[in-house]
Amino acid sequence: MLTTTAGAEGGVVIYTGNPDGDMQKILDAVKAEFGSLWQANDRGPTLEIITPFTAGSSGFASVFITHRGEDFIVTDGGWLLSGEYLDIDEGAKTTQITVLEFQKRFSLSRHAPPEGTTFFYRRLRDLDLLPSAVADVASFLSSSLAAIEAQGFAERGTQSQGR
Repeated sequence: MLTTTAGAEGGVVIYTGNPDGDMQKILDAVKAEFGSLWQANDRGPTLEIITPFTAGSSGFASVFITHRGEDFIVTDGGWLLSGEYLDIDEGAKTTQITVLEFQKRFSLSRHAPPEGTTFFYRRLRDLDLLPSAVADVASFLSSSLAAIEAQGFAERGTQSQGR
């Protein structure tokens, strides 16, 4: 079930967490499109989709969906660069280049406040495109994390050879 509340942002749609309501319909749409390996957690106004996409050596990638006004926002939840999956040096040039390349490849936007968490996201209005956006953000996470982890292995290998 979706409810609308008025606030500083105007009308904000909030998931109630009713497993028989709209949140379940979104998860069912994703599963129908991609298979039954997808799971979900209710996180208040946000639905966490746990995907079957790997997150490097850290398990599986999670994608977060929020519904605001007429828009669905599919995001990494700020987890890519926060250290949730890997201990990442966000300022490292190789990390920046890698993430930027995958961000472009998957046509994602980036919200990076000067102080705070960096989010990668896609905003859409068409509910039929939501499963595709979820898959794109999950692929972005999986690809970025695999490349960053591989770079770390390569750097450690180069350092150990120089001893």
